[in-house]
Amino acid sequence: MVRCYFTNLEDVAISELKKAKKSIKAAVAWINFSIYGGLLKELLDRNIKIKILLNNDGVNQRYLNDIQYLNSIGANIRLVNFTGIMHHKFCIIDKQICMFGSFNWTQSANIRNIEDLNICDELSFVNNYLLEFRALWDLS
Repeated sequence: MVRCYFTNLEDVAISELKKAKKSIKAAVAWINFSIYGGLLKELLDRNIKIKILLNNDGVNQRYLNDIQYLNSIGANIRLVNFTGIMHHKFCIIDKQICMFGSFNWTQSANIRNIEDLNICDELSFVNNYLLEFRALWDLS
């Protein structure tokens, strides 16, 4: 089943992330670690495995200290350079749920932009995103 959201996207994303029991794999162009850093630490404290790919640019470089800290306590967050911008916005939770859409995990996306966030639990769909994540991870 696919659920579509157009409002309160940050609340929806955070709520889904908090439900993780084993792992989070995300490819998100931009993340505001002032908003999501504490939650990621909480997840690591619960032994949730976290792998995140971020676009390597000035927006994400602002959070380099946060990224290094989270990596030092068990996360695996990579800033990636590809030919163009790594513009994905998807997150796989426990290999069972996929969040995807135009929503970046940023304040601008939450309060200024017109965005969407979709959540799908159809296994074949989730597996396709897992394959994409693995391919990007291997390239990084």
